[in-house]
Amino acid sequence: MPTAENLFKNFFKSSLIIAARLYAFAQNTLNNLIIANGSGVYNDIIKELTDANTLLGTDLGLVDTNEAVKRGATLTNDQVLKKFSTIMSEEKPFIARALGGEEDPRFIEFYPNGLEDYTNPTKTDMPVLTNRINTAAIKYEKELGISLFDKLVVLESQWTQSRDVQEKKKGSVADAKKVRDLHITDVQLVLTKTVHVVAAQAPGDVAHGAAIFDFSLLYPRANQKHTLLEGQLDFGDKKMISNRLFADNVEIVATNESDNSEFVIYLSATPNGDPTAKAVTVPFDQTILINPATLGDPKHPFLIIKNTSAVNPSKYKIEIIG
Repeated sequence: MPTAENLFKNFFKSSLIIAARLYAFAQNTLNNLIIANGSGVYNDIIKELTDANTLLGTDLGLVDTNEAVKRGATLTNDQVLKKFSTIMSEEKPFIARALGGEEDPRFIEFYPNGLEDYTNPTKTDMPVLTNRINTAAIKYEKELGISLFDKLVVLESQWTQSRDVQEKKKGSVADAKKVRDLHITDVQLVLTKTVHVVAAQAPGDVAHGAAIFDFSLLYPRANQKHTLLEGQLDFGDKKMISNRLFADNVEIVATNESDNSEFVIYLSATPNGDPTAKAVTVPFDQTILINPATLGDPKHPFLIIKNTSAVNPSKYKIEIIG
């Protein structure tokens, strides 16, 4: 029986409706409203839905842009870490010479565990390590000499600055996602209103409403085969996840569940092929809807994903529908 909840709720609020499908459904609904708007009865709702969905489309692009900026900041952060490791390895003999050899207590302040601390430092270790070097460099500035002192004393500030930049970029991404989520809700509510507006034109006429709303666009086709592939790739790794030809009615839903890495997905003629110009990037913490025909030559049967991060693993979930 009808209930207030069923009749007046937000019809489109569902974790099963990804943003890309919601946007596509809203665009299709707009097209159908415009076609059916000969008398101008839908003018107001067309404008309202156009405004809301345009913002959502912009937000989806904004998230991608800010994710790219964040990845650039992260790379700089990783480069600082690698540079630190290299400097502490290459400058070790010169620090030893300046401070009386590797047995001298002054040298041991720089290398209490030998090179072990600096061979493969983690980001968690870096504040302690860079502070250690900064403190020791200032303490023995005269013995080190200007050139070596200058090279060592800036390591802590370089690391701190790179971390600050990264955190600011994370904030930018988070802010963009908050805005996107608000606009997702706006589109959901305008679409709900649109359902009521269309229904009011011909109450009880299912065919009238069905001409405007193609609800199949919101969800994967239920009668189609679903293949779910999940896993993790180490940095730089690639994996062939499917060997088949894709028909026109197949969809791929690609989700990147990583915190700080991205992967690309593409079609290849060989099971170990490299990414092509048509490879689609899936940013971290994003879900995108892909037409396989856009991923490469449709005659190529191998679907491959590759982690493009230089340092971080990438966790993926690929759903092949059809």
